[in-house]
Amino acid sequence: MKRKGASLKHFAKGTLTFYVSRFTIPKLLTHRSSIGILKTVNPASIQFIYFDLDDTLLDHRQAEQRGLADVYHAFKTHFDHVALETLHETYHTHSVPLWRQYAHGEIEKHDLMRLRFERTLAALEVAGLEAEVLNAFYLNQYARHWTFPEAARAAFHTLADRFPVGILTNGFAEIQRAKFDRFPELRDRAEVLVISEEVGFMKPNPRIFAHAAEAAGTPPRPSFTSATRIHLMCKARSEPAGKSPGSPGKTTKKKTPSSASSTGIN
Repeated sequence: MKRKGASLKHFAKGTLTFYVSRFTIPKLLTHRSSIGILKTVNPASIQFIYFDLDDTLLDHRQAEQRGLADVYHAFKTHFDHVALETLHETYHTHSVPLWRQYAHGEIEKHDLMRLRFERTLAALEVAGLEAEVLNAFYLNQYARHWTFPEAARAAFHTLADRFPVGILTNGFAEIQRAKFDRFPELRDRAEVLVISEEVGFMKPNPRIFAHAAEAAGTPPRPSFTSATRIHLMCKARSEPAGKSPGSPGKTTKKKTPSSASSTGIN
């Protein structure tokens, strides 16, 4: 298992906190990959495990695809000259760079939400629809399709039974917290919830990882401050893997006894 020439042994060396990041759908976190984590590193060296939320625990990509399909079918008279696949591709073409701009503080959240549909409609030459209306409809439908696959749930609980765990996620705070409301077991078992919008930095900014390590009570060592050194990129079948600037905000940490994923989301 290698990523950019660096082995998991390199990522794990000297670290105390591990980050399980997103997988390529449909290979979300599974029992097999959770066991792989324990085989990759010395379990005794693990003090805390962070999970990414979307496309690791929850199937974001499927929810996004189905949400866009709902948009397509609900406004079919406007998209009658466009294939559904073309809508998906065009949306991503415009959404990804907007998330990068948002991460760099070049645009605000409401700009991202509006522009991703405004530019998609313009590129597809769709008239008679308001970007804000589409965005609101999409977010509502996207939420209807959130799922926590059983394999990911079992693996999450397997690791949570053995180690203190937290969740570290990019995305809009109100949407990510709604996911925790939908799947309260995530919030209940996680000792720390770190959401990029609340912290003020998006992954892979090293500052959000430093913040997360401190929140977990395992401050990073000097050589552990970059994002690449906090990532534990693991994937099912042991195959290769492959927010915006502001003042730091609050992080939710539960009072419990101490024990032994370049784009955004939504």
